[in-house]
Amino acid sequence: MKRAPVRRKDSGTSSRLCTWLGARRKALLDFCCRLIEAPSTNPPGDERRVIEVMSAELERLGLDDREILASKPTRPNALVWVRGTGPGPVLCYAGHTDTKPVGD
Repeated sequence: MKRAPVRRKDSGTSSRLCTWLGARRKALLDFCCRLIEAPSTNPPGDERRVIEVMSAELERLGLDDREILASKPTRPNALVWVRGTGPGPVLCYAGHTDTKPVGD
């Protein structure tokens, strides 16, 4: 028996998000293009340029509470903190900055 999808009352968040994204469309696409252009193939594994692009964008956005850590100089990771205005849940997002070799 197929279940009907759960319907949740929309608080307007989707609409606000779409408006926010639409207003920043060009900047977001430019940022994505810069990320795609940054070499980061794995192997050999060197994500320094991607971290440079990310750091520049974070700086532009005023998100300067960050730290770059690396167990190997060519494999850096960015930790970024966005402080809330009160107590509450914490979100941790982890993403990959390396890509597969051309052709894979």
